[in-house]
Amino acid sequence: MQNTDMQTLLQQNGIRDVDLTRSPEGVIEKLSVCFGPHYFMQLQNIGGTVEFTLGVTHHGMTFDASEVGGELEQAMNAMSRAGRAENLP
Repeated sequence: MQNTDMQTLLQQNGIRDVDLTRSPEGVIEKLSVCFGPHYFMQLQNIGGTVEFTLGVTHHGMTFDASEVGGELEQAMNAMSRAGRAENLP
């Protein structure tokens, strides 16, 4: 594989873009990451809650990530029960 082919492959399959938005006071309002060939994730402060979005191109799922045992944790537990997630150290 030529060097330029490897660079293109790494750009397509790696972390492609990171965007951080802050309020005028410096508080982080939104973090967006594009990665792999067409995946994205976003964390966003909305009205005192934190929303977590995970998606593919133009569709995805959003979960409230503001509390222990909330929507995001329930979704992670469901994926774990389905054999789709691993316990991290």
